[in-house]
Amino acid sequence: MKKLFEKALCVIVTAFLICSGTYARGEDGMSVEWYGDYKNMELVICVKPSVDYIQQITAVMYPASVQNPGIDDYCRMAEISVGTEEKGEIRFKISDALDASDGAYKLIIQGSGYLADISRAEESVWLLKPSDIDDGSGNGLLKDINTASADTVKQSIDKAAEALQISVSDEESRTKLNAFINIRNTDFNNNFKTMEDVRVAWEASGIIEYLSQGNADASVLESKFEKLADAFEIDISDKDYIAYREDIYKSIISVNASFNNGSGVYSCGDIRKAFKEAKGIAVINNSSSDNIEGNIALYYKDLGISEETYLKFINMSYTNKQKVIRQLLRKNFTKAADAEAAFTDAICEIGKDSGGDSGGSSGNHSGGGSGGSAGKGAGSGYTASVYPQAETQQAKTGFADCGTQHWAYPYVDSLKDSGIISGYSDGSFYPDKPVKREEFVKMTVMAAGLYSEGYTCDFDDVLTGEWYFSFIAAAKHWEIINGIGERIFGVGQYISREDVAVIVCRILNVSGADVTAGHEVKTFSDRSDMSGYAVQNIEELSGMNILNGFEDGSFRPKDSLTRAEAAKIICRFMEYIQK
Repeated sequence: MKKLFEKALCVIVTAFLICSGTYARGEDGMSVEWYGDYKNMELVICVKPSVDYIQQITAVMYPASVQNPGIDDYCRMAEISVGTEEKGEIRFKISDALDASDGAYKLIIQGSGYLADISRAEESVWLLKPSDIDDGSGNGLLKDINTASADTVKQSIDKAAEALQISVSDEESRTKLNAFINIRNTDFNNNFKTMEDVRVAWEASGIIEYLSQGNADASVLESKFEKLADAFEIDISDKDYIAYREDIYKSIISVNASFNNGSGVYSCGDIRKAFKEAKGIAVINNSSSDNIEGNIALYYKDLGISEETYLKFINMSYTNKQKVIRQLLRKNFTKAADAEAAFTDAICEIGKDSGGDSGGSSGNHSGGGSGGSAGKGAGSGYTASVYPQAETQQAKTGFADCGTQHWAYPYVDSLKDSGIISGYSDGSFYPDKPVKREEFVKMTVMAAGLYSEGYTCDFDDVLTGEWYFSFIAAAKHWEIINGIGERIFGVGQYISREDVAVIVCRILNVSGADVTAGHEVKTFSDRSDMSGYAVQNIEELSGMNILNGFEDGSFRPKDSLTRAEAAKIICRFMEYIQK
């Protein structure tokens, strides 16, 4: 082993480093990439030799400050076997025992066998020590980034740039810095837990900035998204992704304009949704008469088609299905809303012509809360026996965008009549708009009958003259809320799914409802991502079918809640209060 290490030091060449996750053959025949896994505190080294035999590969690491390293200078060593055309992975623990004060190290990778001379590489790596990230008492780089303002956050991120393999220019745009702060506050609830969270937020803020410029290129956008493939649940090996990749990113550029009243995406949740919507559009636009029905089944939720509408489609006769399909074929939709409208209008017209629901029972909806891959249409919890005619879409709610056709209509209609919710001045409800913390508190205290103007509170960001003051004060009085800090409520921030669970459980307890008896507690695949204070409440509400998870078994505790989803949750917890 020692001879192998010393041989590696004799001949050192520079390898071709690829940070995007793909490999290319370097001149020396060895491809290498590395990254810091700051969730598990490990340095991950991926190697792929260009040889035609199983090769023993040795990796050593030493501080970059050492000019002529010897065996005693190696702080990490490992050896693996890699087969032909395979990729090998070596993991070194990141710890405070590492010697380099500035976090700079050198890696030497050496292969064996008759092609050993072309199977070697040297790379520079940068690491953050655990104590630099968090010294154990809450101080460190992570705290600096969590508490930084838009004016100071760049300096903190810059300290981690090399280790996280992110680019932080000297003149970062205000758009990107503000987007990063918003993602921190919205998606991560003002609390990055790992440096990987920071990397995801920074790369996502770059996507938001790039899209905001108005001249985005699909190929550039593709590279930005693929850096976040894991975080955004993008399967780059999926056949539809591979086939329609260019169209997907062209669609994202178009879809972006439909978010947040034209201002574009502004959070990780938005970016995930925009990708799913764009993929659905790309697949449908490229579908043929032979495969479109199967593609509708896979992507109807991402297009915003409600489960009720889709169930009507699958219960149709063959002839009627073909009439609907013709409204989607070769139309080159640019927005999911256009595809959803074409699909829904076709079913509506057939329903009018046949005098009923177009061929069968629509069935019962399943799920609850804010489940579903695209939020909208994830399950309304009611049964509609006859599909509404086009001229009655607005119906009693008075909201043009939330009539009887919308899955959330019965919930929104019920709460509007009781004054718990209201729309906007343009006559819309905006059912897919995220809910702010103060908005959700208003709806819940009114729904529970806990509202009064006689209470006060001392949150620094809750101003006496604002509309939300008395609602937040009432919630504070009944110990329904604590805020996000000792004196901060979080006005203007979008409420997370896990905080919704906590608030609803507290309201149920104040109201005397039993949140445990006879309910099956559910466990979610991302339980480890939940804040400790929210785990029990999330599991209790899921057992009561008030707030459910997603089809992949996750709950996504940090995601925001839409106005339609909030209406459904409130209606469901009111049933327990009224029992």
